[in-house]
Amino acid sequence: MDEAIDETKFWAEVERREDPFSCWTWRGARSAEGVGQTKWIHPNTGREKVESAHRVSYFLTHGTLPSYVMRTCGNALCVRPSHLWPNDDSASSRRRSSRIWTERTERAVGWTSLTSHDVLAIRQAVARGESEEALARQYGVNQRDIARIALGRTFKNVAGPLRASYHQGIKHYHAEWRRQLTVSKPSAE
Repeated sequence: MDEAIDETKFWAEVERREDPFSCWTWRGARSAEGVGQTKWIHPNTGREKVESAHRVSYFLTHGTLPSYVMRTCGNALCVRPSHLWPNDDSASSRRRSSRIWTERTERAVGWTSLTSHDVLAIRQAVARGESEEALARQYGVNQRDIARIALGRTFKNVAGPLRASYHQGIKHYHAEWRRQLTVSKPSAE
C-alpha cells in the first residue's frame, strides 16, 4: 500500500471559492442522503472503503482521522478544511439534536449565514418596531427565524434587546382579562 488516496485526484473533485467564508463544494459521488463520498484506503484499517468526502478532506489537511468530523456550515457537500473540526460522539449527537452549532467562523453561526452582528442588528430593529417580514427578506431567512431571534430563543450567546413573548402564561391572560373587565364596566352613578 503506497498511499491512502491520490490528493491531486481528490482536490480535482472540489469546487473552491476565493471568498474566505464560502464552502468548497464536493462535485464527486454522493450518498443517498446527499453527502459527498469517495473511495480510499482507510489509514487505520488499511482496507479500501467508501468514506465521506469531508472526512477525507480533514485527513488530508491534518494527517489524523478522528471518530467524528463535523461541519460548521451544515452543508453536506462542503469539504473546506476551515469548516471542519473533530468531535466525539456525544457532542455530535447533541449538536444534531439541538441544531445548534458553535461559532467557528464569523459567518458560520448555526445553520444560517447570519453573523453575531446581524443578530444584534435584528434584535435592535425589532425593538425599534421594524417589521419581521421586512427583516426576513433583508437577511434572507424565514420570518419565524426572525421571531425566534427577537425572543432570544436562538443565538442565546448574542446580546441585545429581547422582545417579550405573547405567550407569557395563563396568569398573564387572567390578569389582563380582569383588568379589561374593570375598565370596560360602566360606572353605577
